[in-house]
Amino acid sequence: MLDKPETWVAVGFLLFIGLVLYLKVPKLITNALDDRAEKISNELKEAKILREEAHSLFNDYKKKQKEAEKISTNLIANAEKIAKDYIKESKEKLNETLDRRKKLAEEKIKRAEEEAVKEIQNKAIDIAINATSKSLSNNINDKKNSELIEDAINNLNKI
Repeated sequence: MLDKPETWVAVGFLLFIGLVLYLKVPKLITNALDDRAEKISNELKEAKILREEAHSLFNDYKKKQKEAEKISTNLIANAEKIAKDYIKESKEKLNETLDRRKKLAEEKIKRAEEEAVKEIQNKAIDIAINATSKSLSNNINDKKNSELIEDAINNLNKI
């Protein structure tokens, strides 16, 4: 039986198993596997925590983005309102300015008309005075002279 190779293989196998058990290799393997499992478990926990933090940050940034969009929408609405108010105010001021200038122009025209009428009246008076002085110089009698002056004065009042 000792001369069969299968016997020596069996003896060698039993010695190997004995040596492995004597050196506590299964316990070392188990400890190594347990350590590796614990390390993986810790990494998974850490990854889960990081994922939750990332998710929380993502939600915070979504909220901030929505708030920023609301603020920008409000700013745009306010800017549009301010622009409309400014346009309305500018139109009102322009209309007021145009009305003032129109009134000033009308007043200037009225004054110019009045001055023209006065100038015409003054010229008519000058002409009447010249005519009267010429008629006086031609030796018209006093009665005729008085009548001419009264006619000139009456004609001036008509103008």
